[in-house]
Amino acid sequence: MISKTGLTQKAADALVEGFKNYSNLEYAQWLSDIRVPMDVIQKIIRFHQLETITQITDNPYRLLHFGLPFHTLRRNKIVIKMGVDEIAHEHFGVTKDDPRRLSGAVNEAMKKIADEGSSCATEVRVIKHLKRLIGNNEDLIKQALKYSKETASIKITKGNIYHSLGILVMENVVAKRLLSLKSQSFWSAEHDKVFHHIVSIQPFSLLERQIEAVRGALENGVFAVTGGAGTGKTTVLNAIMRGYAGLNFTVRGIALSGRAAMRMSEATGFECCTIAKFLLEKKYAEGVNGIVIIDEASMIDLKNMYRILMHIPTSMRLLFVGDEEQLPPIGAGLVFSDIIKSGMIPKIKLEVVKRQVSDSGIPAYSLYIKEGKLPTELSNVNVTFHESSADKVDETAIKLLKAFGEKETQIITPTNSKKNIINIQCQDRINPDGERMIFQNNGKYQHIRVKQNDPVIFTQNNYDAKVWNGTMGYLIQASSKDPEILGIVKDDSGAEVPITFSLVDSLELSYAITLHKAQGSQFKRVVIALTNSRQLDRSWLYTAITRATEHVHIIGTKEMLVDAIERVGAAKRRNTFLKSLLIHGGKAQLV
Repeated sequence: MISKTGLTQKAADALVEGFKNYSNLEYAQWLSDIRVPMDVIQKIIRFHQLETITQITDNPYRLLHFGLPFHTLRRNKIVIKMGVDEIAHEHFGVTKDDPRRLSGAVNEAMKKIADEGSSCATEVRVIKHLKRLIGNNEDLIKQALKYSKETASIKITKGNIYHSLGILVMENVVAKRLLSLKSQSFWSAEHDKVFHHIVSIQPFSLLERQIEAVRGALENGVFAVTGGAGTGKTTVLNAIMRGYAGLNFTVRGIALSGRAAMRMSEATGFECCTIAKFLLEKKYAEGVNGIVIIDEASMIDLKNMYRILMHIPTSMRLLFVGDEEQLPPIGAGLVFSDIIKSGMIPKIKLEVVKRQVSDSGIPAYSLYIKEGKLPTELSNVNVTFHESSADKVDETAIKLLKAFGEKETQIITPTNSKKNIINIQCQDRINPDGERMIFQNNGKYQHIRVKQNDPVIFTQNNYDAKVWNGTMGYLIQASSKDPEILGIVKDDSGAEVPITFSLVDSLELSYAITLHKAQGSQFKRVVIALTNSRQLDRSWLYTAITRATEHVHIIGTKEMLVDAIERVGAAKRRNTFLKSLLIHGGKAQLV
């Protein structure tokens, strides 16, 4: 078709596209001239498009939304990334008391607070962050707080508690949805029939609290099962899932980590997946009879909880299963803990330990840790404390791994740096002559650290290959005649996974792993390598100890152990608002 201009539609579209590309080049050059890094420029143009120059000129502190730091990052006096504050001053003449600067500082302070895991903050905490951003100037801080109260992006509730609008909205939605589900409790003759059948067919008689948990989960629209490691949560979970299947409900099991989802599937026989995969699936229709069961629920942050609720219909039930004393989520919020502590959501706590044998000292030891007490005996029948100076911790861990064998023993560390050091040393000592995985990529020979017979872990989900973030196994073949296959991993389930170019970058050594990779898993024997890291706190130590089914080895100085036990868990230091919203019917009192 010919337009009035004489151009065909195809030519007109090409002209428009060419204009866009020209404009993008113009905007990219402008952003580069004001020293915006190249890795950020495309994000800004994609978001603001034709308004790019206008929007940034109007308020340079909008650059904070795209990952630029408030202040310039330097290493050895060399600029690594320009800060928004410096860009705003140098290129747009923004003064220290400019409302845009002060409002931007408050928003950045709230972002920092969210990065620390809190969903809200006291004014004192906000001021603490503001001092780092705009200096210890009382007048400027007062002005910044004043401007923040006038902006739509910050909300303040009773008690002078500060909230980022987006986070407050998410907490409010979560609270109201959970309270709505609470009102949907139901019990019928069919429920009674299925409940008694499920309880009667269990291979082992359920304890009284476990029976209560099964009934509570089948009856309530939302329910929480909590308890320490080995208290029979998986047994209860299995019975609940079978009960809902007997009631003709759609049953979906999900977990944050791939390893936790895999273990959930293996333990119950139901198909389970990661939250990331679940959120990519087609939404269920409103009115469907279904339940979503979230395992290892202590790992769920506010953002993921909000996304799950937005993905499922209001008719779909929820069951949370986890241990509130374990590591808090990486992102902001304490969803599971707030649900438990609010007292507003039906719940039950399992307390009788089933995982370890009856004479195991692991439950008693972990109880001391949970209560912030040093065990009366640092070693017992199932826990061995190895007194070791900081510089000998790695050596002791490797000796224990060699003595007991890596197939039944897992080293757990608090930091990635410690994990990497131990992994390299383990490989050099245990598998020095293993064939290294070497391959050609774009005509060049490359290799990764992994050798044949090394224990390995996948660090990313790959649904096509059926491996998850946290899947573990051994590299049984470091080469292949097939140019598309670089090697073969046999995972924990016995399945052989061909290592392709799409998988190779996610493959790491796993003689030692961090606790976040271990959470949701259990091992016959656990070796805990203590450090002086502040990440090593009471929650960390409790979670690490309870990964073992038979024996725990703790390596370090007594001072390291005492410091970890006395250091209040990260979850206890977080400020969240979900608990308050649940208690007050989802209502927030704004000031």
